[in-house]
Amino acid sequence: MWIPVVNPQLCKGCDVCVEICPDNAIEIVEKRSFIDYNRCTCCGVCDRVCRYGALEVQHPQTPAGLEG
Repeated sequence: MWIPVVNPQLCKGCDVCVEICPDNAIEIVEKRSFIDYNRCTCCGVCDRVCRYGALEVQHPQTPAGLEG
């Protein structure tokens, strides 16, 4: 599974990802994008529109000890 991850150091809170998200899963909190993973369907649209490179679709790491 792949999920979008926000790099808070690169995010400018420009609101473009909020407007484009088809799941309404992104909001601006304290001038940075915040993703609600309960709503996100991991479509990757936000990653493609971020002009600052603050959103990146990544493969999440399984915490040590939980690996099969």
